Amino acid sequence: MKIVKALTVLVSLIFLTLLPGQEAYSLDVTLSWQASQDSDVAGYRVFRRTANSSYDYNHPSWEGANTCCTIYDLDDYTICYFVVRAFDQAGNDSSNSNEVCYRPLILSNYLPKVYENAESIDAARNWSVYAGSDGATIERIYDEERGSWVMKFEGDGWNNGYCLNCEYDWHNRDQFIAQFDLKYIERFTVYLKVKADDGNKYWLAYKPENFDYFINGNYIYYGLGSSVLDSEWRTFTRNLAVDLTNALPDLNLVEVNGWRIRGSGRADNIRLLSFIPNTIYEDGTDIMANNWSVYAGPDGATISYIWDEQLKRMVVELEGDGWNNGYCLADPNGNPWHNTYQKVAYFQFLPLTNYTIYLEVVLTPQDRAYVCYKSIEPEESYISGDYYYIGLGSHTLTSGWQKITRDLQADLQSLQPGLKIQEVNYFRYRGDGRMIDVKMKSHLDAAVYYGQENGSTQGWSVLSGPDGATINAVCNPERGSWVVESSGAGWDNCYQLGDANGNAWHNRSQKTAECSYRFTDNFTFYYVAETLFGTRYICFKPFEPEESFANGTSLYFGLGIDVLDGQWHTLITNLEDQLKYFEPNNEIVETNFFRFRGDGGFDDIKLM
Repeated sequence: MKIVKALTVLVSLIFLTLLPGQEAYSLDVTLSWQASQDSDVAGYRVFRRTANSSYDYNHPSWEGANTCCTIYDLDDYTICYFVVRAFDQAGNDSSNSNEVCYRPLILSNYLPKVYENAESIDAARNWSVYAGSDGATIERIYDEERGSWVMKFEGDGWNNGYCLNCEYDWHNRDQFIAQFDLKYIERFTVYLKVKADDGNKYWLAYKPENFDYFINGNYIYYGLGSSVLDSEWRTFTRNLAVDLTNALPDLNLVEVNGWRIRGSGRADNIRLLSFIPNTIYEDGTDIMANNWSVYAGPDGATISYIWDEQLKRMVVELEGDGWNNGYCLADPNGNPWHNTYQKVAYFQFLPLTNYTIYLEVVLTPQDRAYVCYKSIEPEESYISGDYYYIGLGSHTLTSGWQKITRDLQADLQSLQPGLKIQEVNYFRYRGDGRMIDVKMKSHLDAAVYYGQENGSTQGWSVLSGPDGATINAVCNPERGSWVVESSGAGWDNCYQLGDANGNAWHNRSQKTAECSYRFTDNFTFYYVAETLFGTRYICFKPFEPEESFANGTSLYFGLGIDVLDGQWHTLITNLEDQLKYFEPNNEIVETNFFRFRGDGGFDDIKLM
């Protein structure tokens, strides 16, 4: 990243660097470079590639006149490379700058530990039969459906047990997420051998039955649901630390030491991880084309991959007879996802007609439900049979590309409390539109309403006060990102941040707020929340915390007078806790806006 390459056409030298703090869990990366000294330079183009791919110089990831840009929506687990080129008034490009690599810290430090993937010709030697009658066999075979080598166990059903690396303990103290692939049609039990901080050995056991958990001595049993006995390949993911502490609250996991299974069937990819990676079902590459199908409506509907100029990348285009056609995203074999551990859906879409998005989920082996998203307003959400309709807002039809992150479990329970999702199986879309980055996550990421915006003030507005007030984005090397700064009549002007279109956030699930701010004069910033008892303004000012007070629907909290020092400060607080400080019986229903008064700067405004 420190090597500099001379640009021979237009630019004598460009230094391309990642700004500080970028090797983190961010989905966006900010790049900067030195301006060219050549007089005829019109601007710069940034190009991106992934490992084992080439730069596409016909389609830049960014183009503009600035010497700082942000590239959005990188996957959490994908290494990316970047170069920049300058261009002149005629459109001629220079040669490449030096290349820089964005390697997410999560990848750098936390590679999975694979204990068995059956790729070694001697894989069967890692196994032994540890229980049951004679005659049981362990064999490495090629599975045509899966397209890879797997382990096959065959014997007297559940009476035989098979052990991986039985002769020694793994002593894995760093990775507590267990993941394994199974194909079974008959009864089985998987056992993970673990050690707790009381010094004792425990077995976390998983069975294809419909129960939560129970304890029998040092064995803790969890049910995986009877629907998994369908002779289809399924990936199981379990957080062993959570499963142990859930059953035995006084204990913490210290290390993972082994894996066993009882029952005849097939297994593959037995591994431990430090985190649960996103499961990507669509990323705009042709290799995922077979995941899509037309499932409803008149003939002639098409699914194609096209270049989107706004996103500067390939996307899926769904085109037919509007809402009358439906499109289904399955796994590569056209089968259900069977995703049992990730309940948060993320996707980007550009609706070109009216639309409905459906996530098919399993509640019990007999019950299916559909968590649906439409262009109705959030307060108009409703239930119709097995269909649970959640409003994304009418603005989604007219405001371009939409980034959507939804907690399916929370959305379902907001309409009918008590329902529990066992697995997520399909993504369906009705209507004409474009789609990209369909993935499932294990947790709800922070909702970032402003942070590292590429010179944009999208979502911001001057709400009140004297004319002439402005709000601008500037690239701030100190923070390694773009920040927003206001300029007006000081405290007399009020500024508001909504969603990307300036509308209410309608955030019902995240109550912890974070923001960074810098001021030298009087200011107030506040969150606008709807509560059980109406609208409340949760406000923060530069006075001492013990002077906090309530004035009608406005609740004021002190940040201390030393924050008026022109330095960056960060506030992280639970808004509902602040509300309850003055109104113990009240609760936040949703948080909708961020507002502030005064001349100063903000960055990283988010809810978590």
